[in-house]
Amino acid sequence: MDINPYYYQNYYQRANQVAIRTTNGVYVSAETSGQLVANRGRIGPWETFTLVSSPLGGTAFRSYHGLYICAESAGADALVANRNWIGPWETFSLIPLPEKGPNYYAIKAVNGNFVSAEAGGGTQLKANRGWVGPWETFELVPL
Repeated sequence: MDINPYYYQNYYQRANQVAIRTTNGVYVSAETSGQLVANRGRIGPWETFTLVSSPLGGTAFRSYHGLYICAESAGADALVANRNWIGPWETFSLIPLPEKGPNYYAIKAVNGNFVSAEAGGGTQLKANRGWVGPWETFELVPL
């Protein structure tokens, strides 16, 4: 039986699509400018991300716009979705937080720090925390 590559690719992408929800219940959005902001009350196309295995190990996040999330300046600047490729700055480690639930993770960037949604959302995401607290806890909601 031949497998239609178009069907397989679309099924695979849908199987790995998630929305990223903060502990305050808002969703992360990839704006057309590339900025990642946790300020949406519902899931739409801009709040949809595809999990992709990084060739460096770990996970990359591809936005609805087809660009990968990057820990700009190795995490010193705000996260943006503006890369066409996966390199170290676009590779993240997902750290399971089973005490929170089955789909809860901390997201560690290349700089060794965790991604944070300041005050639980409303601002740009940054990889500037050396610990995991409520602002560094995310639910990856399967779509």
